[in-house]
Amino acid sequence: MIDAYVEALIHQTLERAKVLRGKIRNPSPTAEFSALQSRCEYRLDEAVQRLTYLRDDMDIKRQENVRIRMRLLRRAIEDMAQLEYTGIAALNRPTADDVMLNKLVFAAHQEISYPLTVPAVTCLSQSYYVVYPSIGLMAVPLAEPDFLLHLPDLYHELAHPIIAASGDPRAERFQTELAKFNSVVSTTFAQRMTEIARQTGPRDYLTFESNLLEHLWIKYWSVELFCDLFAAYTLGPAYAWSHLHLTASRDADPYSVKIGHMPSHPPDQARMEVMLHALSLLSYNKEAGRIRDRWNELLRTVGSKQESMYRKACPRELLEQAAAYALEGTKAIGCRLADGKADGEIHVLLNEAWQVFWQAPIKYLDWEKTKVKELREKYKA
Repeated sequence: MIDAYVEALIHQTLERAKVLRGKIRNPSPTAEFSALQSRCEYRLDEAVQRLTYLRDDMDIKRQENVRIRMRLLRRAIEDMAQLEYTGIAALNRPTADDVMLNKLVFAAHQEISYPLTVPAVTCLSQSYYVVYPSIGLMAVPLAEPDFLLHLPDLYHELAHPIIAASGDPRAERFQTELAKFNSVVSTTFAQRMTEIARQTGPRDYLTFESNLLEHLWIKYWSVELFCDLFAAYTLGPAYAWSHLHLTASRDADPYSVKIGHMPSHPPDQARMEVMLHALSLLSYNKEAGRIRDRWNELLRTVGSKQESMYRKACPRELLEQAAAYALEGTKAIGCRLADGKADGEIHVLLNEAWQVFWQAPIKYLDWEKTKVKELREKYKA
């Protein structure tokens, strides 16, 4: 019975692949969507080849290989499902908002000399900003094209494909600096383990804690901080302001480090610290001071206080090292730094938005609506 079920499931999935190909609109509304279309069609072709193999190959269909066949089928279905709700969904329902954001991101990519092919952008995110490097797609929330204050987060997402690029010389030197920093992380926690070994009394939990923090840093936190730093270095103060804006809107403790649930992002306080240090390295000292004052005011308002676990997880020296290595990496791949001399329409607009907001927060909405209308007119299909 299970053999017949697997056979039917393969045929059904092959039919789904055919239907999904028909869901892709042609022609694409922007050049960025054309690149996404090519990637999605290639991935669909790969899925069909794997499914055809599972359907027709006599060896894989042998009874003793049913478990392997089922595992490979599950993997093909999962890959195709992700493609369906990301890239193909974006290609099926492109909107004027998508076109506008794609053109805006392309303009930003030219301003900062972004080294890779710019990702396509869709307004179909189910949560916040996210990027899928394997297909070159960035997703943002539905209403983002009507507002400016969070758009700096686009620059953070642009850094993820640089880190994810495999064997691409245009990204290699940024990845090298990340690897150097992770070596510093390993050294830092190796020293901590040596200190733990010298202590008397129970050491099992301290050892577990140190190993887990090292794992979090190398697998997740260093990547997220390098993306934050790339955004700060290429856009400037607007990115740090957008982080304050995001933190203010979430019901979470900026100092929180919860050992046990494996947070993929470092604490918001650590992210702000590293951004402020980055801005100081770019000589944005006055702006960094203003951001720090507002940030501390926010922390007091929400009643957030630093606990001992926070600094244990996020040593100040490690945060400063991250800023130094990411700066070298950003320069090494040829990206333009937002050093106070940088210009360009998108750079100026996103930084100006925050300046106008703080000058007159209530009147800002009218100014923003005017600027968004101008963007829509300039970047329409």
